[in-house]
Amino acid sequence: MLQMGYLINHDWHRLLSNLSFSGIFITIEILVGLIQLVQASYFNDGGRSLKYITFAPWYILIYWMVNTYTVAVEIVPTIRQIIRGKDAGVWKSPKRSTEVTGKPEGKDSNE
Repeated sequence: MLQMGYLINHDWHRLLSNLSFSGIFITIEILVGLIQLVQASYFNDGGRSLKYITFAPWYILIYWMVNTYTVAVEIVPTIRQIIRGKDAGVWKSPKRSTEVTGKPEGKDSNE
């Protein structure tokens, strides 16, 4: 949003400065993600999963974009629910019926 103001006011120096900083941070994020992928690939399966390395930067970038969007959209409704005293942010496990599990409720699979 701020970049649009720089564009309208023809403040090219600030616009390019902000875009440069964004590019630097995205590049660092992608490089760190690639280093993590290479290390994990060698530790987990001896490097066989490195065939997916071309998709890794996109996955990392899109993951963080979706994560940021999700937080930005859900933060206000969640805070409102917390202020109202509702159980916001608390996971409640759904009741499992005997039709799904084949066992009566409350029984573990180890029993």
